[in-house]
Amino acid sequence: MAKSDALTTKRITDHPGAGLIGAAIAPAQVLAFAAFTFVLGFILAWQLFTSSSETPAQAASAKPGMDSAALLDRAGGASDAPLRLVQASTGAPADARGLPAAAAPVAHEPAGTDDHVLRLRAQADPVVLRQLIGKYDAETDPTERTSLRAILGTIDKPEALAFFARLAASSDVSRRQEAYEMLANAPDSPQVRNMLKQAMASEQTPAALVQAITALKPSAVEQGEADAVVSQLRGLSQHADASVRGHSILQLGQWDKTGAANDRYASALKDPASEVRQAAIFAIAQSGVRTESLKAGLLGLATSASESREVKGSAVQALDRFSLSKDEFAAVAQARAQTGS
Repeated sequence: MAKSDALTTKRITDHPGAGLIGAAIAPAQVLAFAAFTFVLGFILAWQLFTSSSETPAQAASAKPGMDSAALLDRAGGASDAPLRLVQASTGAPADARGLPAAAAPVAHEPAGTDDHVLRLRAQADPVVLRQLIGKYDAETDPTERTSLRAILGTIDKPEALAFFARLAASSDVSRRQEAYEMLANAPDSPQVRNMLKQAMASEQTPAALVQAITALKPSAVEQGEADAVVSQLRGLSQHADASVRGHSILQLGQWDKTGAANDRYASALKDPASEVRQAAIFAIAQSGVRTESLKAGLLGLATSASESREVKGSAVQALDRFSLSKDEFAAVAQARAQTGS
């Protein structure tokens, strides 16, 4: 067997192509080794690249967080504490107003809706809400205060309601008016309605009282509460100020579903102030009441020679919803031709 192997070896080495075979094997080994080292080097380089491209925010999130107080203590000083507080609580920089900056709009909002993003943050984060309230209390620029009211008025949180109540109880009528403005935008709730009903009962400044009246949005409430609101509005419909009377009548048209305000509509149709008469016409049309006494009042306005064109036109339009006799229809047609309504 050994002799046979030796003979085989001799035959191979003695073969004329033996040198070519050896020359072919060596380059193949070199190429295989080069390919292996290239792949290994590429993998190592990719791992180094991905670890070095980690963002500061990612690096920070991998470390145990610090609360707002700790961050404030480390920063030192109190002059820019509100700014640092926003940064610490939201993880985002603050804008020039000292409020949380909206780095990017939410997915369903177009770009440029910073106030909307800030509203969402204040709704979700009590720290941001307190920051907004503090900013409002300290702000002196009227335009900025208006912008802040538009945001705060939509926040449905107990701290926001407490803020509205504080302003509504102020001895400064301008602060009370700011509260009524925000309550008008606030989501409907028993707390919001109670604040407005209290304002309607206690407010002495007519312009502010009008704001409180119009802020009370009609809603589906228990009949007892609706009756109480109608009672308040009936009383206010006889207020000394014409604007208060007119807005109370308009609100009665939305709140009264039982006909309890029909007599107030009839009286308002004869009010010396044209704005109250106009409000009564709108309230009648909105409430859907169709009584003979109200039809007579509307006919009186539509055919009056001394009534303004605007009021007569509104009365004619409201009468379209009433059943009219032949004579009444002729009178309304003549008034329509005169007013062009």
